[in-house]
Amino acid sequence: STELLIYQISSALTEIHKENVAHRDLSPNNVILGPDGPVIIDFGSSRLTDSSKGLVSILTSGTPGYLSPEAQTGSDASTPADVFAIAKIAEFALTGESDTTRSERLNQLSPSLARMLYQALEIDPSERPTAQQILDASQPNYESLKEISASNFPEIKLRKIPLRFRLRTVSIIAIAAAALGLLTVQFFREKPITT
Repeated sequence: STELLIYQISSALTEIHKENVAHRDLSPNNVILGPDGPVIIDFGSSRLTDSSKGLVSILTSGTPGYLSPEAQTGSDASTPADVFAIAKIAEFALTGESDTTRSERLNQLSPSLARMLYQALEIDPSERPTAQQILDASQPNYESLKEISASNFPEIKLRKIPLRFRLRTVSIIAIAAAALGLLTVQFFREKPITT
């Protein structure tokens, strides 16, 4: 399922990069898992890219643990920074930790995807693959999705609360409300409101 997640994120990121936009704050906090797959949100740190000029702005922004080395140093962070974040998201999905460095857990993925993700963690942005190359290396196993589908989870059985407990709860709430009302009336009788 991690491979499918990376496939879907890199697919969305490929489309974003085709529009000459660098997200620059890609992290699990900015990926919502919806019924149709992950959705990338929060483009507040994104910038337009231009192949000849880099980014319009080079201000450092992003989520610690997912920032590329160039973003951490305040240098130009463009689409390779997003690719670095994909590899960090994969590590997080496999380990549950955001501060892992070169996690061997990436080897749990297909060899071609693991190789691309290790390359995505390179310090030099020019050494990193593109989101399209990660997408091409992803080979999600759709058969394994049957194991994690909702049909395999046990049926939820709701217990009905017995009537005596429901009546007792309603009675306690009514008595508490009446007592609070009497205390409020008593309080305002002793201290009239003056303007």
